Amino acid sequence: MATPHCYRTEHSETKTSNSIYGSFEAARRSRKIHVQPVLQKIMQYVDANRAQFVDNLAEAVKIKSITTEIKYKQEVDKMTKFAEKWLLKLHIDYECFNIGYYKVDGKRIKLPPIILASLDSSPRKKTVCVYLHLDVLKPDTSKWKTDPWTLHKEEANFYGCGVACGKGPLMSWFHVIEAFRKCQLELPVNLRFIIESMHHGHSLGLEDFIISKTQDFFGAVDYVVMCDSEWLGEKYPCVIYGTVDEDDNILINGFHDLVDHVTPDEELMYEHIRDFDPDEIRYGYN
Repeated sequence: MATPHCYRTEHSETKTSNSIYGSFEAARRSRKIHVQPVLQKIMQYVDANRAQFVDNLAEAVKIKSITTEIKYKQEVDKMTKFAEKWLLKLHIDYECFNIGYYKVDGKRIKLPPIILASLDSSPRKKTVCVYLHLDVLKPDTSKWKTDPWTLHKEEANFYGCGVACGKGPLMSWFHVIEAFRKCQLELPVNLRFIIESMHHGHSLGLEDFIISKTQDFFGAVDYVVMCDSEWLGEKYPCVIYGTVDEDDNILINGFHDLVDHVTPDEELMYEHIRDFDPDEIRYGYN
């Protein structure tokens, strides 16, 4: 007897009796994550160097890179130098750009520089641009259980100013590039970075700067990654995490309204396509 399965629309659930499709879907859901050999090497390097990575993050966290008060200007400059040190260490080409002035505490001072960095430029690979920032909000110490400028671990969580927003993502990118370098592996994409220090100052000067670099720096960019998101509270996730449920069903009302429903006849037609192996497509590329 054929094993029934379901396909869903936003209005209904229809059962069919195709055992092949049902078996494939059951196998897909139960399958363990397939890890490519390259990724396995990277994960092993990360595991072996976890303690050092945590120390590196702690070094970044202790820098009080607050751009909303003039007394922290030297700390902001120190954080810029910290990022430059890592870019040099990883042999990433970069350039710092001065983009003008701003007023803070009634004084006119230079805006922190914007850093543009590039790693690889192969025409056979896609180019990913990563947005990062070095500045942090001034912490309200009355709401902290620990020193915000000292990295603290409690159970499986790390606490420190910038860990979740800014410095944590920054060090994650530096560490994964280090892993590829040390394992003598080629990155699967070209990377470009735009790193600012006025994220918490409405990204002052950033928009005009990006427009000025549209052709020469951003012209070849295929994708943009922003590692900057957080929950407003403890119950509801931010948008990028909250658009799907645990089964990857999209939760946005009306999202599928303009999409035609797949019918059982169409499913049957797709299953008769020859020389098509979903696993080969899914796992055949790095």
